[in-house]
Amino acid sequence: MMVKLTVRSIMNLGLWGRLCEYKGWDKLIVREGLISLDSEVEFDDEFLKKDVVPIEKLNVFLFNVDTEDARYCGTLLARDLEDAKIRVGMIHNVTKITTIQEITKEQLYNMKNKHMVLARIPL
Repeated sequence: MMVKLTVRSIMNLGLWGRLCEYKGWDKLIVREGLISLDSEVEFDDEFLKKDVVPIEKLNVFLFNVDTEDARYCGTLLARDLEDAKIRVGMIHNVTKITTIQEITKEQLYNMKNKHMVLARIPL
């Protein structure tokens, strides 16, 4: 299915890096002024289906954190994905939203890194 979103929306959904890789673009094209945040980009959502990790394998994928941390990361990630679903749902031309049953490896890496940073911040 073809989807059309602004660059800003794609970045807010955490898909900019994957879309650039899919289209063969340099991630820095926004910073270099070759495309603006308000530009609309049309793409096939097929690239979203590649490189996914089933949610039941979440704690296996997060190999160097214990099960409790993996569960915590999964909970935070699920909240992030629900938030993204709500935001995507507000965009009129997006009719298909990925379920939380599949999580991309990039999202897992981002969540794992976010958790590691949060773990180092004294409360």
